[in-house]
Amino acid sequence: PSGSYLAEGAVIISTLSSFHTRNVPHNAHQWIHNFLFKKFGALLIQPLIGQYKKGEYSDALILKTNILAAKIFNSNKVFSIPFFSYPRYAGYREAALHAIVRKNYGCTHFWVGRDHAGFKNFYGYKQSQNFCYKNEKKLNIKIIAGVEPFYCSNCNKMKNTKCLNKNCLQKDIIKISGSQIRKLLQKNKLIPEFLMNPRISRLLSKKSLIN
Repeated sequence: PSGSYLAEGAVIISTLSSFHTRNVPHNAHQWIHNFLFKKFGALLIQPLIGQYKKGEYSDALILKTNILAAKIFNSNKVFSIPFFSYPRYAGYREAALHAIVRKNYGCTHFWVGRDHAGFKNFYGYKQSQNFCYKNEKKLNIKIIAGVEPFYCSNCNKMKNTKCLNKNCLQKDIIKISGSQIRKLLQKNKLIPEFLMNPRISRLLSKKSLIN
């Protein structure tokens, strides 16, 4: 049940944050991983398995790379296990479902993205976050409605707040998405380090994508 104490070996976990994904982790994802781990002390990275959509990654690769992202922490308080389901692209309704699933896994906190479970521009801006936060008590899990991280090329750093450096311009802000990385793979181009950790990107190629 939600809020219970979970044991992993001799480690007792009283708060467990959770991150839903259906992608290979890029640097924006890993920024969120770090944020959740530092704030709550334990993290479940849970990739959705069962999508089979042309142009996206295979289940095996999604599993492998998210396990690697968890191992990078070198902590027995960071886990990655699969969530066997499929994407419904149902926006805020599906975000609420994902929150309930993580509550049933024993998680106490759940990160909801700006366009969680969205489809193109069909749903409103932050609709998933607003709906889940409004219904937090009914969902029985704390909702983290985070700001989307970005890379500042002038600071050479991932951020999720406005740059305080006066020399940083709008053109220096680079948004990171899974789709832009898949486009690079489709063109057989290398993935820059500011987009993805080399330990993960070296596992990817054009063959990683479902035909």
